[in-house]
Amino acid sequence: MNLSGFPICKFADVFMPFYEDETIQLQTGDKILFYTDGLVEDKNLQDEFFNQQNLKDFLRNNHFLTASEIISTLNKNIHKYIEKNNKLNDDVTYLIMDVH
Repeated sequence: MNLSGFPICKFADVFMPFYEDETIQLQTGDKILFYTDGLVEDKNLQDEFFNQQNLKDFLRNNHFLTASEIISTLNKNIHKYIEKNNKLNDDVTYLIMDVH
């Protein structure tokens, strides 16, 4: 597969990305979290809840939860932040996939 360019951004004039195809074997019970950068890059949200490392730690420490429970916990943390600050500085979208 030959891919070029960025999915959503304007950096193509400055930097040409390099992509590699990778394959992993998923097992029953594995979960995959897909998320937009707003979940881990919103500075204020980072300070209170999630950055790259503490999201990894959260997932590692809660891998036994169901996908619905993980999403529920993420939702609670984000809504708690919104209630306190009345806004998010970036869009936040996430989806968890449960392997059966």
